[in-house]
Amino acid sequence: MQNTAQNNLQIISHKNLPSPIEPTTDTLDVWFEAYMQYSDQSGEISRKAKKQDMTLLFQYILQDKGNLKRESWTPRLSRSFFDLIKTTPVNQLLPDYKKRQAKPYSSRTINRILDHVRAFAKWIDKIKPFILGEPTAGIRRQAKALRLDVEKALSQKERNRLLDAADQLIVTGGLSQDRTRYQGKDKPQRKNYRPYRNRAIIYTLIETGMRRGGLTNIRLDQVDFKKAMITTVEKGGDQHGYSISKQGLMSIEEYIEKEREEDAEYWKNSPSLFLGAKGSNGTGGISTRLINYIWDDTCKQADIEGKTPHSARHGMGRFLIEKTGNVSVVQQQLGHRNAAFSMEYARVTDEEIKGILDGR
Repeated sequence: MQNTAQNNLQIISHKNLPSPIEPTTDTLDVWFEAYMQYSDQSGEISRKAKKQDMTLLFQYILQDKGNLKRESWTPRLSRSFFDLIKTTPVNQLLPDYKKRQAKPYSSRTINRILDHVRAFAKWIDKIKPFILGEPTAGIRRQAKALRLDVEKALSQKERNRLLDAADQLIVTGGLSQDRTRYQGKDKPQRKNYRPYRNRAIIYTLIETGMRRGGLTNIRLDQVDFKKAMITTVEKGGDQHGYSISKQGLMSIEEYIEKEREEDAEYWKNSPSLFLGAKGSNGTGGISTRLINYIWDDTCKQADIEGKTPHSARHGMGRFLIEKTGNVSVVQQQLGHRNAAFSMEYARVTDEEIKGILDGR
């Protein structure tokens, strides 16, 4: 991508459009810079994957068309691109691609690439429609087996380290980065830092197995402290009730008691349980992007790498199946419509098989 793409952005007022951003240079790399800056709210890991996937597409367009002009991206080009990555190893398809791949992408990865490419294409099309139509229209996702990444589950040791790190946020989180002003002195916490909220968010993710989207939708009145239950709107728009541990519930109680009231007054008594700090952008509730930031920061403090908030969900599934051996318990807690997903947590991982064999 062009290093000067950021300098080519211009803010223009558009009515009834998903974003006020339209690049002054009508090339896909500049459009993508605008998309990532002004529309995308995913976490660091997801943003990295999107950049890799779009780089793959852009390299292909350059090979085929010799340029990255927006009008070069057509439905026919998109179909040929996805037809190729289904059967061709990436290192043969794009010799200059940095990440070598000796075999074709799996159906899961192709679907991920399609989701990223389609979201970007639709975003452009709403702002400045493609002459030949939205480039990914008509391209279907690949059929895949019901298989979860249980290998990425948060282990019990990692859970304990993360919760310990979350507890330390009260004391060490959000300290000022001003080295000159506080040289030789104890650094204070930043004014809008919310350690009790951030701790409660980490506890809620780990102690319920809730998705990030569900966490952003929790209302204060949906927390039942007597039954230790949190009800929220989850994936697909369905309501689901999550049981939560005593530790998780206590972290929420402390947040409500010590921090939430000040922000609730600023946001005119927003019904959301978790609120943004007063003075921040938005309508009161927190975003999945903020959750990702809080998670990544806490993982850094706990010296844990390669885990996402969804790893906590997988960790809850593994924990429940190991403790009870009952798939229905997993299904009830995590809210799977299809029990086949819940059964995935009973699957032995490659690492566990290796440990079993090494222990003979």
